[in-house]
Amino acid sequence: MDNVIDVIEEFPDALKAEHKGDNTLILRKISSMKRIDGKMACRELEYRWHRPNEDVHSVQGNEYSYWQAKELDLNKSLFDQVNLF
Repeated sequence: MDNVIDVIEEFPDALKAEHKGDNTLILRKISSMKRIDGKMACRELEYRWHRPNEDVHSVQGNEYSYWQAKELDLNKSLFDQVNLF
């Protein structure tokens, strides 16, 4: 089982950044924007996936999702709060 590693030092603009296995989650604050569901979001979550044993900056692919501040708890692991698959 892979452990969650704090990689915030790799992303100075992030509120929170974590790496687990071949995946990285980076949470950033953004200007408010309206999501497709009509709710306002002020957080951008970038999901990156990597080739096995690659650096967090060696991105094979990535996706973005947008969140309200109240939807994610910064005191908990991002991996415990979002469903990647």
